[in-house]
Amino acid sequence: ANWDMPQTLMVSATDDNDTVNESVTLTLSSAGLPNRTVTVAVMDDDVQSITVDNTNVMVTEGASGAIAVNLAFNPVNPVTVTIVSNDTGAVSVNPATLTFTSANFGTPQSVTVTGVEDQDLAAESVQVTLTSPVAPNINVTVAVADDDVQAINVSQTTLNIDEGEVTTVAISLAFAPAGTVMLTVTSSDADAVGANPTTLTFTPQTFASQQLVTITGVQDN
Repeated sequence: ANWDMPQTLMVSATDDNDTVNESVTLTLSSAGLPNRTVTVAVMDDDVQSITVDNTNVMVTEGASGAIAVNLAFNPVNPVTVTIVSNDTGAVSVNPATLTFTSANFGTPQSVTVTGVEDQDLAAESVQVTLTSPVAPNINVTVAVADDDVQAINVSQTTLNIDEGEVTTVAISLAFAPAGTVMLTVTSSDADAVGANPTTLTFTPQTFASQQLVTITGVQDN
């Protein structure tokens, strides 16, 4: 009754976890009849990408955090992902490369990011970039909280001098300041001990250079 009436066969492309275009043969068969085949070309709509669990990481100088990295889809060939800090003086990364294959592409691998101790008081924001030949770059922002506390360094904290004797102490700052810092030198008893100069100026460039303060034992009666 319907041998010459076309019937529709719905062909659906199945989503998979790779990025490969495919060619599939459909075979129509019936007892006593020669087979007929239909070739179906499947255009893959997946785009390989690098996946990270967090694009914003916070660490303190001297402390570490982690980024979990994997590929979104099964690669045709092994893929190397390179991890680079744009300021290695503020953030270091380990390891510098990760390798993914068809066996482990979906398994997260860990990258350790560490805040590097420095000589200033500034918090920093560093971009860590993940690159590969088969996927767009991914940027992770690492915020580094500075753990340094500014201090005044002095060469000696106790002196024994005679009246009329002169000696010196060397003064510097422990860390680079954000701007110019002026220190005031004050004697608690100017009739017994004099200090010169009474002010010292340090900048971000000169903070570690020692400046001398002359200490004088004052003659009295």
